[in-house]
Amino acid sequence: MLIASLVFDIYIPTVHSLKEKRMYRKSLTDKIQNKFNVSIAESHEQDTHQIIGISIVSLVSNKSMGDSVLDNILNFIEKNCDGEIMNIEREFL
Repeated sequence: MLIASLVFDIYIPTVHSLKEKRMYRKSLTDKIQNKFNVSIAESHEQDTHQIIGISIVSLVSNKSMGDSVLDNILNFIEKNCDGEIMNIEREFL
């Protein structure tokens, strides 16, 4: 068993307050968690209005399965998000 980890930022130029950011992040993280059954949290950039720093982890049986899960998550975010995904970091432990 491996732990697949994905850390990235989403830049959303239309967000102008922490309240807007919180609502946007909550909606997106709930959708991801429900669809993929992963652990997800805002892990960094918490005081920046237009950048959401997200960390996702999942337990997978092998690296190829982990790559597939992480790719599917990124594709889902690109289709359901108004922002730009930046600074993607993957890790398998």
